[in-house]
Amino acid sequence: MRIILTIHAEEQMALRDVSFEQVEKTIKRGSRFKQTDGWLSIYGCVAVAYKVRNNKIVVKTVMIT
Repeated sequence: MRIILTIHAEEQMALRDVSFEQVEKTIKRGSRFKQTDGWLSIYGCVAVAYKVRNNKIVVKTVMIT
């Protein structure tokens, strides 16, 4: 699936020095938790909130845990 970053997610990645590869790895390998509107995936110290729409992964935000 294609991964799309929102502007907010891009800003949070830059602020927290998280690469696209880390986001991708977190989505693919991380522990997943269902949220109200999507999923939260955690891998290592990176957390990614995203939703799946039309066979695309839309990253809403990126956090450090």
